[in-house]
Amino acid sequence: MADRRGIPHIAVERCKGCGLCVSVCPEAVLSIDESRV
Repeated sequence: MADRRGIPHIAVERCKGCGLCVSVCPEAVLSIDESRV
């Protein structure tokens, strides 16, 4: 979900660590910290 400025907010409590958000991010700015998954 993004706020009004377009900044993405990840619902950490819902994250499964699958990486889908990373693969579909149009700006390629998301990443997953494997040490925290």
